[in-house]
Amino acid sequence: MFGFKKWAGRATTVTAITAMLVPGMFAGTLAFAGPANATTTPQSGICNGVANQLAFRGEVQANLLRAASRQNAALIQQLQTERAALVATETSLKGQITDTEAQIAALEAEGLKIDSDIATATATIADLTAKQTQTAAALQTAQGELGALQAARQSVKDEIAPLQEQLTTQVAAFDALQIEANGVQDQITAKKSQIAQEQTALTDLEATASAAASALAAKKAQINQAETELTALEAQGVSAAGALAAKQAEIVQARDELPALEAAATTAASALAAKKAEIVQAQTALTGLEAAATTAANALAAKQAQIDAVNAKIATLTNNVTATENQITAKQSLITQAQADLQSLQSQKATLEASIATWEAVHDNRDGLKKEAADQLAILRPQLAAVNTQITDKSAVISGLQGDLTGLQDQLAALNTQLTPLQLESTTLQAQLAPLQASVTTANSQVTTKQTELADLATQAQALQTSVDTANAAVAAKTAEIAGLEAELPTLQSAVVQATADIATKKGELADLATQAQVLQTSVNAANAAVAAKVAEIAGLNHELDALVTSLSQINAQLTAANTKILGLQTRVDALTVTLDGLDAQITAQDAQIAGFNAQLKVLDAQIVTAQEALNVLQSQKQTNKDMVAAQKLVVLGLQSQLATVQTQISQIDGQIALGGCVA
Repeated sequence: MFGFKKWAGRATTVTAITAMLVPGMFAGTLAFAGPANATTTPQSGICNGVANQLAFRGEVQANLLRAASRQNAALIQQLQTERAALVATETSLKGQITDTEAQIAALEAEGLKIDSDIATATATIADLTAKQTQTAAALQTAQGELGALQAARQSVKDEIAPLQEQLTTQVAAFDALQIEANGVQDQITAKKSQIAQEQTALTDLEATASAAASALAAKKAQINQAETELTALEAQGVSAAGALAAKQAEIVQARDELPALEAAATTAASALAAKKAEIVQAQTALTGLEAAATTAANALAAKQAQIDAVNAKIATLTNNVTATENQITAKQSLITQAQADLQSLQSQKATLEASIATWEAVHDNRDGLKKEAADQLAILRPQLAAVNTQITDKSAVISGLQGDLTGLQDQLAALNTQLTPLQLESTTLQAQLAPLQASVTTANSQVTTKQTELADLATQAQALQTSVDTANAAVAAKTAEIAGLEAELPTLQSAVVQATADIATKKGELADLATQAQVLQTSVNAANAAVAAKVAEIAGLNHELDALVTSLSQINAQLTAANTKILGLQTRVDALTVTLDGLDAQITAQDAQIAGFNAQLKVLDAQIVTAQEALNVLQSQKQTNKDMVAAQKLVVLGLQSQLATVQTQISQIDGQIALGGCVA
């Protein structure tokens, strides 16, 4: 807005100055928090104006700041160089402070860990000392318990000795009775063996008698079975003759039915051939209709493609017209704004010229007015020059915008000229589209009608084909039925002959079986007599065995009594032996426990010494860590002091640069 773009070669300086202005700019002025003295360069006349405005108004006009910046460009460049060096120093100091604080944090964390390790070591020493005391007390208790166990062991050994003598006497008496019982048992075993042999012979005799009886029963069953089979064979002969007569009647009936079925199959085949001829004729007509429909659809698609192409061009031109109209509107808005800005600048120019004329009219120095006039003229004349420059720039901008507007209006007229014939062409094509659409609809309707007709014919042909297949199947089935019936006749005739022969054979078998049954009855009677004699012999042997078993039972009763005494003594000895073994195990365990307590005491003594040494080392490390943290904190304080000094210098330079190189 102030026309800087015409001053070639100073855009970089203006940008640099603007970037360092404090964020108090508003309505063309700058507000500052306070003075800064980054340099002691003597103040020039323009810097006096800056200082006076800042002192009396609390702010400085932007055009005066730009004039000061141009006059002090070399000084500002020097200040910016100094500021860059100070910023680098500031960054370095901040990095050193961050690193040192990180080191302090690490040292403090290490100190906390050392404190934790000291607490752990102290607790470990206390725990080891308590364990040492407990182990010593347990050792003393274990030594007392060992003496009591050794005394109890000797008492048990003294009690076992007399019981062992009694047990030896009872075992000797038991062995004598056992020898006597063994002799009786041998006699019983021999008698049982004899009885077993006789029992085996009895079993053989019973098996012989049973086999003879089974053979007799089987033979009687054969006779009954043969009689039953003879009755069945006689019934089969009668049935076979009846089946032969029935089959011959079926063959005569099937031969009578076959000619009618063959005539029905011929009629169905003729109807099917006629229907297939109709289908071929309908398919030929459908092919022609489909070709006509395709031609009509292609013509419709081609016409639609022409319409789509024209419409696409119309859409493109319409979009271009809209975009051009939008550009014209925007350009007109810019012209209106630029003209308003120009009027504002011309108003400012008139105001400045009036102020300059007023101050130029001052010729005496009453009340110091001439000096003030000189100061004001020094401010107002540069402002007037800047406004004149802006007026020139703004006029050039308006001329350029008006030229752009004319070009856009010409472009809009050309687009409208292109759009009109395309819209007419689109209307014409749309009118041509309706007849083509009607042709396509008519052709598709004819194709659909013919397809429906063809589908009906196909359905009818399918029904006729089913009738032909059914009739042919009936003829084939009846022919096969006749062949099957004729094939069964020889089998039925053979069955009648075979049944007659089987009846004669079965009667001869019955006579033979009756003779064999009489012989088997004689064998059964002899076997039953031998079994009765063997049963009586086995009964006598069992009586002798009972007497031996009674004698053995008496001896076993004596053995049981002796064994009871032995078991009682053995139980008492075993119990005392278990007690003695338990005492021996307890004594051994007590010895091992005492040895373990002594070993634990040695280990605990060594652990306490080691833990105390570790605690001493940790306490030394704690003091060293504390000294290092204090030293690093002093380093941070020094770095922070340097950082504050550098930041103050940067702030002073920023203030001076913001005032165009002047010192407030």
